[in-house]
Amino acid sequence: MGSFDRYIFRTTFGAFLLVLVSLTTVIWLTHALLRGAPRGSPVLFLGDTADDQAASRAAQDAGAPIIYAHIEEPGDTSRVLSRLLAETGGGALA
Repeated sequence: MGSFDRYIFRTTFGAFLLVLVSLTTVIWLTHALLRGAPRGSPVLFLGDTADDQAASRAAQDAGAPIIYAHIEEPGDTSRVLSRLLAETGGGALA
Protein backbone atom coordinates (compact mmCIF):
# COMPACT_ATOMS: atom_id res chain seq x y z
CA MET A 1 0.00 0.00 0.00
CA GLY A 2 1.58 3.23 -1.15
CA SER A 3 1.46 6.59 0.57
CA PHE A 4 -1.34 7.78 -1.72
CA ASP A 5 -3.42 4.70 -0.90
CA ARG A 6 -2.87 5.27 2.83
CA TYR A 7 -3.93 8.90 2.41
CA ILE A 8 -7.15 7.89 0.62
CA PHE A 9 -7.88 5.22 3.24
CA ARG A 10 -7.24 7.57 6.19
CA THR A 11 -9.33 10.35 4.65
CA THR A 12 -12.24 8.04 3.82
CA PHE A 13 -12.12 6.35 7.21
CA GLY A 14 -11.92 9.72 8.97
CA ALA A 15 -14.94 11.01 7.05
CA PHE A 16 -16.86 7.82 7.89
CA LEU A 17 -16.07 8.20 11.59
CA LEU A 18 -17.08 11.86 11.54
CA VAL A 19 -20.46 11.04 10.00
CA LEU A 20 -20.97 8.12 12.38
CA VAL A 21 -20.22 10.24 15.46
CA SER A 22 -22.36 13.13 14.19
CA LEU A 23 -25.39 10.94 13.53
CA THR A 24 -25.00 9.16 16.86
CA THR A 25 -24.85 12.53 18.63
CA VAL A 26 -27.98 13.81 16.86
CA ILE A 27 -29.91 10.66 17.71
CA TRP A 28 -28.76 10.74 21.34
CA LEU A 29 -29.61 14.44 21.69
CA THR A 30 -33.06 13.96 20.16
CA HIS A 31 -33.75 11.06 22.49
CA ALA A 32 -32.56 13.03 25.53
CA LEU A 33 -34.75 16.02 24.63
CA LEU A 34 -37.85 13.94 23.96
CA ARG A 35 -37.44 11.68 26.98
CA GLY A 36 -38.86 14.26 29.38
CA ALA A 37 -41.62 15.49 27.08
CA PRO A 38 -45.15 14.33 27.88
CA ARG A 39 -46.61 11.88 25.38
CA GLY A 40 -48.52 13.63 22.60
CA SER A 41 -46.94 17.05 23.17
CA PRO A 42 -46.59 19.07 19.95
CA VAL A 43 -43.30 19.26 18.07
CA LEU A 44 -42.18 22.37 16.16
CA PHE A 45 -40.80 21.60 12.70
CA LEU A 46 -39.08 24.36 10.71
CA GLY A 47 -38.73 23.71 7.00
CA ASP A 48 -37.67 25.60 3.92
CA THR A 49 -38.67 23.36 1.02
CA ALA A 50 -41.88 21.96 -0.41
CA ASP A 51 -40.67 18.47 0.56
CA ASP A 52 -40.45 19.54 4.21
CA GLN A 53 -43.97 20.88 4.04
CA ALA A 54 -45.30 17.72 2.39
CA ALA A 55 -43.55 15.53 4.97
CA SER A 56 -45.02 17.50 7.87
CA ARG A 57 -48.52 17.37 6.35
CA ALA A 58 -48.21 13.59 5.89
CA ALA A 59 -47.14 13.24 9.53
CA GLN A 60 -50.03 15.44 10.65
CA ASP A 61 -52.44 13.33 8.62
CA ALA A 62 -51.07 10.25 10.35
CA GLY A 63 -51.87 11.83 13.71
CA ALA A 64 -48.52 13.28 14.75
CA PRO A 65 -48.83 16.51 16.78
CA ILE A 66 -46.60 18.65 14.55
CA ILE A 67 -46.59 22.43 14.22
CA TYR A 68 -45.02 23.34 10.87
CA ALA A 69 -43.44 26.72 10.14
CA HIS A 70 -42.23 27.44 6.62
CA ILE A 71 -39.07 29.55 6.31
CA GLU A 72 -39.03 31.35 2.96
CA GLU A 73 -36.01 33.67 3.16
CA PRO A 74 -32.77 33.84 5.13
CA GLY A 75 -33.37 35.59 8.42
CA ASP A 76 -37.03 34.53 8.61
CA THR A 77 -36.36 31.97 11.32
CA SER A 78 -36.39 34.41 14.23
CA ARG A 79 -39.42 36.24 12.81
CA VAL A 80 -41.38 33.00 12.42
CA LEU A 81 -40.41 31.77 15.89
CA SER A 82 -41.33 35.11 17.46
CA ARG A 83 -44.74 35.00 15.79
CA LEU A 84 -45.32 31.39 16.90
CA LEU A 85 -44.31 32.18 20.48
CA ALA A 86 -46.59 35.24 20.52
CA GLU A 87 -49.52 33.21 19.17
CA THR A 88 -49.07 30.43 21.70
CA GLY A 89 -48.33 32.74 24.64
CA GLY A 90 -44.84 31.33 25.04
CA GLY A 91 -43.13 34.69 25.49
CA ALA A 92 -40.81 36.56 23.16
CA LEU A 93 -37.66 35.53 21.36
CA ALA A 94 -34.62 37.56 22.38
